[in-house]
Amino acid sequence: MDQETLDLWNEMNDRLIHFVNQKVRDKELAKDIVQDVFVKVFSNINTLKNKDKIVSWIFQITRNEVNTYFRNQKYESSSEDLPETETIDKNLTS
Repeated sequence: MDQETLDLWNEMNDRLIHFVNQKVRDKELAKDIVQDVFVKVFSNINTLKNKDKIVSWIFQITRNEVNTYFRNQKYESSSEDLPETETIDKNLTS
């Protein structure tokens, strides 16, 4: 990690964790999401056209990651509500 990257991490990390924690209400989960954000940021930094907008760009990536988390949670909880295949099969053959 170069010095510029380290400076960006130090500047943004606490702000992003606070932002995400307000949404997910779980500090450890917020830290995990922010870590994923920084992986995306550093993987895609070369696509940023205007370096002056890096903070808003990072927050947009963060919002997208939070939305992805909630979307995945919705699908997980929906599939947990479904009955087991075995139960369905028993009901059909009875």
